[in-house]
Amino acid sequence: MTSGLRSDGTTRSPARSRYHRATDSGINYIDTSIDYGLSEERIGRYISHRRAEYYLASKCGCLVGAPPAPRGQRGAHVFTRDNVVAGVEQSLARMKTDYLDVVQFHASPSRQTLEEHGALDALLELREAGKVRFIGMSGTLPHLIDHIAMGIFDVFQIPYSAVEREHEAAIATAAQKERQPRESRPGCNGSAGAGHVSMTCSTT
Repeated sequence: MTSGLRSDGTTRSPARSRYHRATDSGINYIDTSIDYGLSEERIGRYISHRRAEYYLASKCGCLVGAPPAPRGQRGAHVFTRDNVVAGVEQSLARMKTDYLDVVQFHASPSRQTLEEHGALDALLELREAGKVRFIGMSGTLPHLIDHIAMGIFDVFQIPYSAVEREHEAAIATAAQKERQPRESRPGCNGSAGAGHVSMTCSTT
């Protein structure tokens, strides 16, 4: 089972219970991001001692040190080597772990953006160093087609629902390339692959 965990202004005790309840219920894939409020800090504070029980995924490209974006708006993203490395190192420290199972580029940057300032190379080097196990893309059209064609990403997170089907062909193409696309719809994340499909909703 998987979970996309965000964190709002809830008090510490309910937040602690929420994270433990999710893990106790069998949720073993936690997807978060630098810019999901206090989510990373709370994962580290409340369940880092249970690290062997779940896969942990975060995002990169989110501007490290930026103030939180207003609700409903996307925060700033900077796809440079320095910002990608700083973001992953910050996520490791916040979540009190020495590796992340998955790190995905946030906001679906173009191939040129990924390559021109060393962002992609930086994430590949972090994988080589063992700080990241798999790299991915939280991707949308029009750049998603290039992302799939690059043949370099292990995981895709792609918007999809019964009323939002414009990425259907891209998902099929990714599957044909023996990758594992992660399909999502507003408020929920899911994964498809390895003979199973799982869906979970964010906590806000």
